[in-house]
Amino acid sequence: MSLTVTNTTLSTTYAVAKAELETNSADIISKFGSIDNSDIAASAGIEPGKLSASLQEVFVNLTIRAESLAAGLPAGGTVLTAVPIPGSSGDDAWKATDVQWVCTDTGAGTGKVRIEYGEHNASGTWTTVSAIPSSPTTFAITNAAAADDANDVSVKENDSVDLAYTGNPRSIALLSDTADATAVSAAGSFLSVSIRLRRRLQSS
Repeated sequence: MSLTVTNTTLSTTYAVAKAELETNSADIISKFGSIDNSDIAASAGIEPGKLSASLQEVFVNLTIRAESLAAGLPAGGTVLTAVPIPGSSGDDAWKATDVQWVCTDTGAGTGKVRIEYGEHNASGTWTTVSAIPSSPTTFAITNAAAADDANDVSVKENDSVDLAYTGNPRSIALLSDTADATAVSAAGSFLSVSIRLRRRLQSS
């Protein structure tokens, strides 16, 4: 919406009327006190960091099912599943902020898993860059009420783990940490983990 000044032509040739100047000043003050979305051109190039809502977020889900496991949670260090995180040079880093999981078969309650950001090296070996969350770095697939029950747990809230982009493709992976042959072993059971990622809005 354009700025509208009441007195575009002053009433006298040589003398400036005080009331006319005051009215024009009031028009300008009123306008700049109520700028809204319609006043901003698409070409204005406003930086995302100056917006009140300047963050974007996504949720990454990592799920394993009993049918994909030979016998429950395997030995520590086994990559159970992974999701690649695409990006481009110059992108702001995603930050992992929250982690929750749900499991429909917690077995003996002794199994543990961990989430990591990393990459597979030239030999195909998983290489850890950072743990998600920063603490705790492992968490037990257990239920305080009773073994073998379903359970859902908030592992971490309001964390801040940088997932910086590099030239090498990187992923968020769910790994076993401590084996439990009875966890996620019943037909149809699953373990599902969600991670919330946030970063500053990206300019095109």
